[in-house]
Amino acid sequence: MNRKYRKKNKTTDVLSFLYDTSGEIVICPGKVRQNAKKFGFSFKEELARVLVHAV
Repeated sequence: MNRKYRKKNKTTDVLSFLYDTSGEIVICPGKVRQNAKKFGFSFKEELARVLVHAV
């Protein structure tokens, strides 16, 4: 999806799409888990961070 919508050939943790009055958030749990381990957070903490970032 990152390649298709952002023209970037790498995995990302989150993509967000804005529509007229709503939006859509797509999260890659595997990448979130990988980043949590990399940065020393729990999966739930990193998921919360990604969700806030996407909004």
